[in-house]
Amino acid sequence: MGRARKSEEQHWLQHSVPDYVPQKPSQFTGGRPKMPKHLNLNADAADFWKRLVKELGKRGTLTRVDGCALEIAAITYARWRACVAEIEKYGPLVDESFLSRSGELSTRRVEIFAVQKTDGMVCPPCFRW
Repeated sequence: MGRARKSEEQHWLQHSVPDYVPQKPSQFTGGRPKMPKHLNLNADAADFWKRLVKELGKRGTLTRVDGCALEIAAITYARWRACVAEIEKYGPLVDESFLSRSGELSTRRVEIFAVQKTDGMVCPPCFRW
């Protein structure tokens, strides 16, 4: 014997949709957004754009209005890759110059800002495709 149906009020409280109510068709038509021309200047951004569009296209969840969000994601990914490349090239520490209390110029080794913001991660698992 199956479960008793939830009332409309229970569905409303639990943010669920009853199966017995016909779903409204989507107001958005599927489509493939065009890659902005400036992303072609950065290979990482262009590759990331193409991978996202391919995967979202397979799911059938891509529309033409997703272009702005994809552009932001591609640019952010490219900047992150540039930070990782800099960390790999120069290491996670840099020399910082400062004036001591006596006025002498001194240096100290500090962790660079990019490492602090990425918590030392080289490549998060969500970007490994």
